[in-house]
Amino acid sequence: MHQKFIRVLSALAIFFVTSSQAQQPMSSQSNLNETITMYCAAWSEPDAQRRQELIEKVWAATGAYTDPTAHVEGRKALADHIGGFMRRTPGARIIATSHADSHHGMFRFTWKLLGVDGKTISEGIDFGKLDAGGRIQEIVGFFGSTKPL
Repeated sequence: MHQKFIRVLSALAIFFVTSSQAQQPMSSQSNLNETITMYCAAWSEPDAQRRQELIEKVWAATGAYTDPTAHVEGRKALADHIGGFMRRTPGARIIATSHADSHHGMFRFTWKLLGVDGKTISEGIDFGKLDAGGRIQEIVGFFGSTKPL
């Protein structure tokens, strides 16, 4: 009985792994991780022009960003919001701390805000949606740890 149960669990695990791989081709996953890396780089870029260029590459023209402190729509509004963040936290940077997990055009990833000294100031998780061209259409961010109860 025990061996039969293990075989059933193994078959289910193989099914779910191959199903999730079929939903997200490896090249698409790689592109999404690159998009997230560039998006985080925009949050760490002190030069306004370079920050705008990064946003142009990864953010949909009508994309919306929402977190506990703000809601902005459009590329310029996002660049301006990040500029304000940069003025309040000079030298800080945001890095992704996980690969993006995605399905059906939706994604999530975790991140950290690092101070000038490299120490963690904050962490959080972002949930998002891609447009048909693979650009970020929407991000909803949450601040704080995602540790279990």
